[in-house]
Amino acid sequence: MIHNRLNLYRTERGLSRKELAERVDVNPQTIGFLERGDYNPSVELALRLARVFEVPVEALFSLDPFPSLSSQLASVAVRPPAVSPLSVPTSLNAGILPAPAAT
Repeated sequence: MIHNRLNLYRTERGLSRKELAERVDVNPQTIGFLERGDYNPSVELALRLARVFEVPVEALFSLDPFPSLSSQLASVAVRPPAVSPLSVPTSLNAGILPAPAAT
């Protein structure tokens, strides 16, 4: 079985099944069959779909189930925050000021 995230990408881009089908030159029913997992795409169709969404084919299709979005979001939420630019010392906030100009 081939798993896919076609519906996720399509709805994220605000495309109807008909609009996506027109872009990849297939019947809108084919898009529905793909999204439900009732049909596996040809290599050519998978590449055309990936081109429409500007992602690698592996982002759309997989032999293994994709992790749920909620589990992916949960793992992002528990990661420590990245160092913000405000916490990195600069010459001004580290107490290193330029020498006063000679008068």
